[in-house]
Amino acid sequence: MSFNIFIRAYPSCADQAIQLAKKLRESGATTFTAYWCPHCARQKELWGREAWEVLRNVECAPKGYKAQPGVCLSKGVDGYPTMILGNGKRISGEVSLSDLAKEVGYMGFKEDLEKNIPPTLGSSACK
Repeated sequence: MSFNIFIRAYPSCADQAIQLAKKLRESGATTFTAYWCPHCARQKELWGREAWEVLRNVECAPKGYKAQPGVCLSKGVDGYPTMILGNGKRISGEVSLSDLAKEVGYMGFKEDLEKNIPPTLGSSACK
């Protein structure tokens, strides 16, 4: 006796976060953060480690790891997290991955995969 089991494979939320991160990086987007900022830590958590490592990130706090405060000053970044998209548009505070996907026109993002992720805390940012 044999059984055939068919399983439908679905992409994981980590996979789509990585694809979105690649899209943002290719478009020239940069994320500016500070190690002491709780909103930055939460944004990083929303992305997940693998996707976060794909993004272009700049640490703005002078005492942070690989700090580049001069870059942050030259870009006029005064709140964290801040993402500057390739077209120059700034997005400050915590942002859902779904909203970022819409912002850059990434059609491969499926909101229903993110349903178990807690909502962002509005547009909260550290100054």
